[in-house]
Amino acid sequence: MPSQANVFYVGAADGGVWKTDDAGRTWQPIFDQQPTQSIGAIAVAPSDSSIMYVGSGEGLHRPDLSVGNGVYRSADGGRSWAHRGLTDGQQIAALAVDPP
Repeated sequence: MPSQANVFYVGAADGGVWKTDDAGRTWQPIFDQQPTQSIGAIAVAPSDSSIMYVGSGEGLHRPDLSVGNGVYRSADGGRSWAHRGLTDGQQIAALAVDPP
């Protein structure tokens, strides 16, 4: 993120969302309490870096595909999450946040 040069997020095909605030030296899981750990996309709002979206369900089509259950939103940098819909989407591999 441009305003926070040492902050990065990583989503795993079946391992949840992880955050680092020290340029990758240490990582913390921030999505463990959600019913899916299959991540296809992460987007941070350009207007507010504490607003994040996660699209669940890996995007790579393969025989052992791990599906998700929709889109999640966090308004506090990943400390809490709310399911926002697209429950039957299964694979959300890209997200775009409309800037204000």
